[in-house]
This record gives sequence, C-alpha cells and structure tokens, in this order.
Amino acid sequence: EGRGYVLRRLLRRAARHGKLLGVNEPFLYQILDTVIHENEGHYPELRERQAYITKVIRTEEENFAKTIDGGMKIFADLLAEQGISATVLDMYCVKPLDAEAVIEAAGATRAVVTVEEHSPFGGLGSMVAQVVSEHCPRPVKCLSLPDAPVITGTSPEVFAHYGLTGEGIAKTVAEFLPAE
Repeated sequence: EGRGYVLRRLLRRAARHGKLLGVNEPFLYQILDTVIHENEGHYPELRERQAYITKVIRTEEENFAKTIDGGMKIFADLLAEQGISATVLDMYCVKPLDAEAVIEAAGATRAVVTVEEHSPFGGLGSMVAQVVSEHCPRPVKCLSLPDAPVITGTSPEVFAHYGLTGEGIAKTVAEFLPAE
C-alpha cells in the first residue's frame, strides 16, 4: 500500500494542477508514452506493462475527478442554500502548502475556514492561518478533531459527532461569517 499511496497522491496532485490550468478531462494517461520513452532504458518493464499502467492512471484520474468535483459541488450547494457564496479549495496535500492558492482564494473572500480530520495543531489550519495573517489578513476558523482523545466509531460517526460533515461545516461557516 505504501508505494501505491504515494503514487496516487502524485497522480492526484498532477491532476489537480491540470484542473487549475483549465484541463478538465483526464490527461495524465496521454503523456505516458513520453514518460515511458524517457525511462524505459532503466525500467524496460514499463513498456511491457504500458496498457495496464495507462488503464490504472486513467481510472485513478477519472475517479479522483468525480470525487473532488462531486464533493465540492455538494458543499458549495449546502452553503448556497444559506445564501453563502464560497470558494472551496482542495488542499489534500499540506506540505508543501500551496501558499499561492491560499492567498488567491483568501484574497477573494471575507473569511477563511479550514477543515481537517486530525488535531488542530501543526496541520492545515495552522499553516493556512499563518499564510493568511501574513499576506491577506481576515478572520480564520480552523475546524478539526479536538486535541484530546476522540470518541470511537466509524469515520462518518466520528466526523458527525464533531460537526465535520457537510451540514456541520456549512452550519459553522454560517455562524462564523462576519456580517456584511
């Protein structure tokens, strides 16, 4: 699982950056021939398994796009129901933090809310708060699990208990936003 996890993260990061550049369809599998050509001298098995690798990359990219697009739309719709216009920025990779994206998104908003599924210290919220305070000061709310032993249960049960569901996050955002 270790290498697979790292490879999925790399693929997802590349797909996300493609999306930021306006590429809205899977594209990574299309550059595979060039990648294999550049590396097959050291890794001849790449050419032998090209069809399989292409299928895996395309499937991973398609599934990731569906997950991200679907989740962001659902969350934006939840906020829109409350009259809140939001920018949802996916920060699935904390280090290195995409400070440019944080500054750009924060610069277009009245407040910033971060959500992470672990302790509030030293994670996404802390890093985003530091970047926002230095470059475009505005209120920041960091949602996370408490810095204490958490309840036991499935991930959905734990997240629901601490208000880290779409509905819970939307409610907190509505309560947190400064009046216009």
